[in-house]
Amino acid sequence: MKIVPPTAYVLINCEVGCETAVIDELRLLPQVIEADEIYGSSYEIITKVTAQTESKLKEIIRNDIRRIGKVKATQTMMVVITL
Repeated sequence: MKIVPPTAYVLINCEVGCETAVIDELRLLPQVIEADEIYGSSYEIITKVTAQTESKLKEIIRNDIRRIGKVKATQTMMVVITL
């Protein structure tokens, strides 16, 4: 096991055809480690986000990611153990 800073994977549902624009905005956030378009889900994008504290991580998701234009819904999965 590794000790890692608070990390989450966020699934993002956005308006049709806006995936690239949303990913471009996500990549401007320094806490976003990865942002990828995906298939096989009701979500179009998955992103990996990290922060210094769990509180800061929640703030980034709530205030930055969820407020990106064209984002319709998110689902957040917090990382509890990294092997």
